[in-house]
Amino acid sequence: MEPAVIPSERLQRDSRVRVYRPVDSDPGAGHPVVYVHGGTEALDRGMWARTLDHVVGVSVEPLV
Repeated sequence: MEPAVIPSERLQRDSRVRVYRPVDSDPGAGHPVVYVHGGTEALDRGMWARTLDHVVGVSVEPLV
């Protein structure tokens, strides 16, 4: 997971997010996107990065 910041004029603040990229993915290539809500607990407890590492390219096409 890579940290990123998304500025928001409407919220008048930045939002910090974490972005998953498949291993060996081309950052310039287009990929489907999955949004996970629920804060860091959903990502940590759900072990999203670990789970995606095991299925992307096997049973799921690369996604971000």
